[in-house]
Amino acid sequence: MALVMDLVHNHVGSQHWMALDPPTTDWFHEWPSYTHSNFKAPSLHDPYAAPQDQQLFTEGWFAPSMPDLNQDQPLLQQYLIQQAIWWVEYAGIDAFRLDTYAFSDTDFLAAWTAALKAVYPDLFLFGETFVFNKATQVYNHGQTNVQKDFDSHLDGVTDFQWHFAVPTALQEPFGWTTGWSRLYNLLTQDYLLQEPVNNILFLDNHDTDRIASQLQAQGPRLRQAVVLLLTMRGIPCIYYGMEWNFKGTTDPDGKVRTDFPGGWPGDTLNYFDPAHWPVADTSLFNIIRQLNDFRQQHPWLGTGEMQQFIPEDGIYAYFRYAEAGGVMVLLSSQDGPTSVATERFHDRLQPYTQATDVLTKAPLDGWSTISLPAHGVRVIHFAP
Repeated sequence: MALVMDLVHNHVGSQHWMALDPPTTDWFHEWPSYTHSNFKAPSLHDPYAAPQDQQLFTEGWFAPSMPDLNQDQPLLQQYLIQQAIWWVEYAGIDAFRLDTYAFSDTDFLAAWTAALKAVYPDLFLFGETFVFNKATQVYNHGQTNVQKDFDSHLDGVTDFQWHFAVPTALQEPFGWTTGWSRLYNLLTQDYLLQEPVNNILFLDNHDTDRIASQLQAQGPRLRQAVVLLLTMRGIPCIYYGMEWNFKGTTDPDGKVRTDFPGGWPGDTLNYFDPAHWPVADTSLFNIIRQLNDFRQQHPWLGTGEMQQFIPEDGIYAYFRYAEAGGVMVLLSSQDGPTSVATERFHDRLQPYTQATDVLTKAPLDGWSTISLPAHGVRVIHFAP
């Protein structure tokens, strides 16, 4: 098990010791009256940006209860660097998730990450980039093929563009730019990144509507979503309760942050005990367990190459593969059962002589055509 620590550079709580007794008078960004951020991260790379817009984004407060730290302050810079090094040494941290990443001073962020990497080259660092376009997400990424004025040195970022695309692609009709085409087109932009496999994939988290609510608890589409999460390029992140179809929307955020049943005073259900598992929801739990087991047995599913095919007739196909084998993932947005001819995948399938359905564990005697139910998904393991 690896230990990932959530670290916040942008702000502290109003009752934090720093806020109650600041070490210096310039420890925070102070304004004549409360001033919140404009939350416009694209202003940082906007070639036409007004300087005051950029300043307001980084120096405005996140909320009245979250005083904004001034990372230009040399002592604060040094403290934040030394604090992180101390945590690695003290707790054996393997990775840091850097909360509200884009809101902090870019010079500080570059210096912080460079300092940590100099001491711990293998430490995995990724930023939370809750932004709404690919360009801004790439701007904050550290492993890119893009010339920019800011090198974050990050290994990866939270892939919000993927998070936004999946539920939309699952629910809208298939078309030239809609449905599976939306997801296909998004992945074609991975040429901007050196290591797309280091991005963090997620269907929901503590700041978003739960995926079961986004997809209106539609079983077939939820199964497709989970397969996408656990087989596509990137590092999958499973938010607790997704395996049991937890529902909730961010109105307020507390609705997506409820306690997990079991172990709390007064709980009548204990989801740590199989006897309490809701039978109607076990299919999603089992798919997650099966695919996680498969990933553990075949590490190349997390690190191998990816090849996708242009979606046709509501069918999306992609492969993850390495020398040891590969998987083909087929997804359908058709309202009825269909058969997919695999001739167009011939070059990718040519090295293989054996095939097994990962979810049913049933071997395939042949694979010139593969059947799919309505809004179905198949994960086929191929071996030489």
